[in-house]
Amino acid sequence: MKRRWWKYLLTGLAFGIADWFFLQGLGSLTGNFSDRDIHFILQLAIIALIITANWGIWLVPAIPAAIYEERQSQSLWRAGLACVIVWSAAIFSYYAFYTYLLLFDGVIHLEFMRYSNRESPTYWEDFMPPFRRLIIRQVLEWIGVAIVGGAVVGVVSALLYRRFQQRSLKKTRTTEEQHTTP
Repeated sequence: MKRRWWKYLLTGLAFGIADWFFLQGLGSLTGNFSDRDIHFILQLAIIALIITANWGIWLVPAIPAAIYEERQSQSLWRAGLACVIVWSAAIFSYYAFYTYLLLFDGVIHLEFMRYSNRESPTYWEDFMPPFRRLIIRQVLEWIGVAIVGGAVVGVVSALLYRRFQQRSLKKTRTTEEQHTTP
């Protein structure tokens, strides 16, 4: 049982970093619509698709974790907890990776936050306000979404899976009865 929770944790940690790159790729696809000769309705459709992809990608690790946990434990509550763990770990790794980029790789317009600038007399005074705004506040905001949203997505996914399993079992029984009845 304990191995499952480690799998959820590691899945979330990996997903958080993968989501960073996914969002970078999504951002590069959008470009600037005003420079293109694209009909307004098509622009709206593209924006809707991007927003759906941005939010929907978070279901990719959550739904399999919920279904797997429901199959193993037959517990909706644990399926919800599995999603909370996946999403919470993803939030932490996403913002840990963001912190790494701020400190060591540099982020455009935030080069002053690089750790190599730490000898500057005002480094920590300059570093902390954006760090609090970009990392700390965001983690606190999104961890609430991970807890509440993860629980809801996990329970709903497991419940839908359970209902689907019950229906398919009924169909199988009905088919078997039709074949065995003379």
